[in-house]
Amino acid sequence: MNIKYKLTVLVLLFAIIGTVGCGKNEEAQSNEDMFTTILKSAPFFEQENLPEWLLIKISEIEFLYSEDSKEFFICKVRIFQGEWNKQIVYLIMENLSSCLFCKIYYENGENIVFNDTPFEDFSTSSKNWIQIYEYGYAMGF
Repeated sequence: MNIKYKLTVLVLLFAIIGTVGCGKNEEAQSNEDMFTTILKSAPFFEQENLPEWLLIKISEIEFLYSEDSKEFFICKVRIFQGEWNKQIVYLIMENLSSCLFCKIYYENGENIVFNDTPFEDFSTSSKNWIQIYEYGYAMGF
């Protein structure tokens, strides 16, 4: 086989792999964008009776991003409450990271890990989102 033939086959192989891979990534990105849009439109309701573990998380956030730190001016942390699989869930989002890196917890404080269930299922089937907390000064979502 000549080198030109091998290069052609190699280029076609990468093109096919790239096309298949990109299609899935675009779908995942689309779901994430749609979920972020849902969160952006969530109404703000300050809650009074938050679980103890969440109050501890809020204290940690306010300590980490105190008004004396430079992070206070570049980061905004938001906490959302929603429903997923008939359970109350909490989502902690920093504006410096993607929603795929949000911290998500059940009402009892157990961290939700997306191994068996993909994040796409969570982002498309969770509902009734409200924003319950915001801290920081950064602009944007």
